[in-house]
Formats: sequence, structure tokens, C-alpha cells
Amino acid sequence: YRIASNFHSGAISIYKLTDDLQTAPVLLLANSLAMAILPDFARHFARDEHTEFTNLVSKALRLIFFIFVPVTLFLLIYRDPIIHLYISIGHRISADEVATTISTFSYFVVSLFFQGAVLLLARAYFARSDTFRPTFFVVISLFVAWVVAKVLASETTLGVPGLAIAFSVG
Repeated sequence: YRIASNFHSGAISIYKLTDDLQTAPVLLLANSLAMAILPDFARHFARDEHTEFTNLVSKALRLIFFIFVPVTLFLLIYRDPIIHLYISIGHRISADEVATTISTFSYFVVSLFFQGAVLLLARAYFARSDTFRPTFFVVISLFVAWVVAKVLASETTLGVPGLAIAFSVG
């Protein structure tokens, strides 16, 4: 939010609203699957069934892919009416701010599969009692997102959509 505070009035609200909206399918679909499959991951790993463990991770990743490709396409195709409906309830913003919101949402949405895959892979590492690697990867991801956000904020005129790009890249 600190980077967004340097942009125009309402930038933080636009970022927060679009982030909340794009997070819903990830939490509803990918997080639910990742939580449900964690005991199976742990059971296969505890029994030294490494082939079954790898197959289950692969199958779950394919499922995430086949869930999020249509969801992503739907959200990209219908982003205008979705944002108009979402924003029009309780918010008074200008047409320029609506356009910025739609653009920001679009850049967030392209990373849905990857967000879901991260949740799933983290659970696979947790099942192996490996918390270091997911933590390490998250720190690297946050650093990359922060660097990209700083560069896009200072070197381009993208504004809030640039922060969504940084989030998606990270």
C-alpha cells in the first residue's frame, strides 16, 4: 500500500478492491483443494510411496490448471460488467477510476493458476515436513514483486495496474 499511496487519490482503494475480488476464486477453489489433499500428500509421503505422492501432486496441479483456465478466461471476458457491478455497490468513482480498476483486475486475474499452484505446492512441501523451501520461495517471490513494483512505479505511468503486474510476476 505504501507504493500505491504515491499514486492518485483512490489508488489504494482500487488496489484493495481488485485484490479482494481476485483472491476469492483462489481461496474458494485452490485453497479448499490444497487443504483437502494435504492428508493424502502426508499419507503417501509417510508410507514412502514417492511415486504415488508425485502422481498425486501432478494430478492436483492439472486439476488446478483445468479449474483456473476457464475461470481466468471468464473473468477476463466479463471483467467490465463484473467490475461495474462490484464497484457500483457503495462506491462513487469516476469513469477513469473504473477503467483503472478494470485494468488492475485484469492484471491480477492472469496469475490465478499460479496462485493456486503455489498453495498446492506449499502443502506438498508441508506434507514432506519441509517448511524451509516454501518460505524461501515466498521470500524470493515477495522480493521480486517489490522490485518490479518499485520499477514500474518509478519508471512507468502504469500506476495501480503496475502494482497488479508486480503481484502477478512475483
